[in-house]
Amino acid sequence: MNLLKHLVYVLVIQLLVIGPIHAEINSWVDENGIRRYSESPPENPEVPYEVIEEIKSEDFPRTNQQTPDDLDLHLEKIKAEERKAADETLLKEQKAADLETAKTAYASLRQLHDLAAGDVDWDEYERLLADAKQKLDALTGIPELDNVRALLTDAYDSYAVVPEIRHLENAGRQKSLNALISEMNEKWGTDAPHNYFKARRIFWERGADKLKAAGGML
Repeated sequence: MNLLKHLVYVLVIQLLVIGPIHAEINSWVDENGIRRYSESPPENPEVPYEVIEEIKSEDFPRTNQQTPDDLDLHLEKIKAEERKAADETLLKEQKAADLETAKTAYASLRQLHDLAAGDVDWDEYERLLADAKQKLDALTGIPELDNVRALLTDAYDSYAVVPEIRHLENAGRQKSLNALISEMNEKWGTDAPHNYFKARRIFWERGADKLKAAGGML
């Protein structure tokens, strides 16, 4: 209805500036199915229309206090209200999109959790990690989803470190493996020993706990 509001205000300005007049706003649907508004009826007399606004100058009495600046301020207020409404709509749409993205990130991490419970297909594991990372990166930062995003990110980090320690284990780099496990223990408050298989289990359990908490908020 923004177009209709704009047309009404244009007519109001005419009433205030020009003087006594009588005006109507007509509405009809054109051949393309688009709703039209105009001071004049449609050019095609066969097109049905209706008068949806009738404006008379006496509805807007002139006073010494009414100036062009007053009208500018009024119109600026209307524009500000429309901008606010547009921003609120955009925020609502972004929140809905972020929520859907968070749910798909959760689904990928949930598949990681299920995969870790059996014989791990590491190629699939890496694919799911990349998919979850892409979705987490796509989140725009809506404040209402801060807690969910933090939990999902924690879960992702827990699952993502496992391929790193696996690589160090397979490469026989025990010193680097121990250093990485110690770093994660200090960061997360875990107590994983310097053993690949035991550390893997503990980090997976941490990821599962974070994932469960995130799922409860989705």
